[in-house]
Amino acid sequence: LRYVDPRTTARLCGTATDFLVVFGIASIDLRVLMKYAFPLLLLFAFGTLLCWALFLLGARVFRQLWFEKALYTWGWAVGVMAIAISLLRTVDPDNEGGVLDDFALAYLVIGPVEMVCLVSAPWCISQGQAWTFALVCSALGAGLLAWSVFPLRQETR
Repeated sequence: LRYVDPRTTARLCGTATDFLVVFGIASIDLRVLMKYAFPLLLLFAFGTLLCWALFLLGARVFRQLWFEKALYTWGWAVGVMAIAISLLRTVDPDNEGGVLDDFALAYLVIGPVEMVCLVSAPWCISQGQAWTFALVCSALGAGLLAWSVFPLRQETR
């Protein structure tokens, strides 16, 4: 590890993330955007409210570094990991808090669940089970949220 400069690696990763965000925005087709402007505005409003609610829950769910973790969650919730990393870099440019390490460990559990949802959603929708799928995912999400906000374990002081 003595051959790898962490500062240089962090700067290279930051630059690559910035390019990823810029190229993602540049690839948006404006004709499609204008054609579906109203549904997209509704989704934007709902997504913003959802992200804001998740951010407000951050103070209760995350005990340490709640602001950094809630801001990272905001970026993750909009659906692009690069946005999450960019937002985190604005408040913790050198990753001194280790938030990326924490979320990397959390993703070991979340990743398989996310993959099952992504793979099963098209099949459920094509079989006419869209509402069943949405209700099951909502119930599981509400259960996980309740467990994280009101854990069953007793904390010792």
